[in-house]
Amino acid sequence: MSDSENPGQTATLPAEDKERVSRLTADIMEPALRKAITQAVAEAPEMEVISAIANAYAALLIETLGAKPAAGFLRAHADHIDSLEEKSAMAGKH
Repeated sequence: MSDSENPGQTATLPAEDKERVSRLTADIMEPALRKAITQAVAEAPEMEVISAIANAYAALLIETLGAKPAAGFLRAHADHIDSLEEKSAMAGKH
C-alpha cells in the first residue's frame, strides 16, 4: 500500500506490548524465517539470501505501513543497532 493509498496514516506507531512481541518473535517468526533461510541457502550464496530477507521485510513494511512510515521504522531499527554496538564497545572499556 502506498502513502497515497493511505493518506490518513501517520508515521507515529502505537506502543508495543513488548512481551507479546518477544513471544511472537520466538514462537512464530524466527522458526519460520530459519526454515526459509535454510531453503534459500540451498539455492543461493548467503549474501543473496540476506538481500532477499531485507527486500521481503521492506516490502512487508511498505505494504503494511506505507513507504514513508516504513522508512522511519527502518531508521529506528538502524538507530537501535547502532546503540547496541555503542553499548558493547563501552562495556569492553570497563
